[in-house]
Amino acid sequence: MVGLFGSTVLEAAVGVASVYLILAVFCSAVNEWIAHALDARADNLRQALGSIFQNQVLSEGRDFLQSFYGHPVVRGLGGRDAHFSYLPSRAFSSAVIDLATSHVEGSVVFQDLEKGIGNLPPGPVRTVLLTSIQDAEGDITRAQANIEHWFNEAMERASGWYRRRAQVWNLVLALLVTVATNADTLHMLQRFWSEPALRAAPPQTLLQIEPILGWSRVSLHPGVLGWASRLVGWTLTVIAVSLGAPFWFDILNRAANLRNASRPPEPDRPVTVSPVR
Repeated sequence: MVGLFGSTVLEAAVGVASVYLILAVFCSAVNEWIAHALDARADNLRQALGSIFQNQVLSEGRDFLQSFYGHPVVRGLGGRDAHFSYLPSRAFSSAVIDLATSHVEGSVVFQDLEKGIGNLPPGPVRTVLLTSIQDAEGDITRAQANIEHWFNEAMERASGWYRRRAQVWNLVLALLVTVATNADTLHMLQRFWSEPALRAAPPQTLLQIEPILGWSRVSLHPGVLGWASRLVGWTLTVIAVSLGAPFWFDILNRAANLRNASRPPEPDRPVTVSPVR
């Protein structure tokens, strides 16, 4: 019962991890397709920009957010009816500085920016911009870098929102795939433990082996204890698959490195010395 790694326990764990990886890759692909179909990244950026500007208005009374979208630098990033899904920090800072100094013709110096921000009506953007230029020491380039840093921090928070939503979707997909394929961790461990040939099978063939995954007439009627065991196995699978494909890919890579490290060295070959004539 000793497998390729020299340990039945390790071989069974690697086999189950291989199934997790296959299911996680499928869930990730479907999750990405859903995000693309729903335009989730663009919607996330739209919400992030809305939280940044928070009903701030310009000195002329125009809405800052709408003016920002109408700025040539920003308007050129999206299609006619589509919201862009990525905004460079330099484009953000350039548009904000230009809107704050719309009264200035030609090149903008630090004093123009400071005056333009000071003339903005009270609001969250005015407060943040004034804070951002306080330590610029009269350097317009440094002030722009501070504004870009403000934007990047806001995008980090927005990325956290997106990741949390993606994790929820991944958890839902993991649950659906687990039930659809009857991916019972306890059952898979038992099969890998008791069948050496199964432990030696390549990962790409695991889904073709019956009954590692899938439903049958027998699996539909496991009894009360069988259903209780299956619910535990499903729960373990859902949690594992929701960790994502990169996690299990890394685990399998480490297992492969462990196998190579534990491989016994080949015996030295005898050296034949030809007699000197």
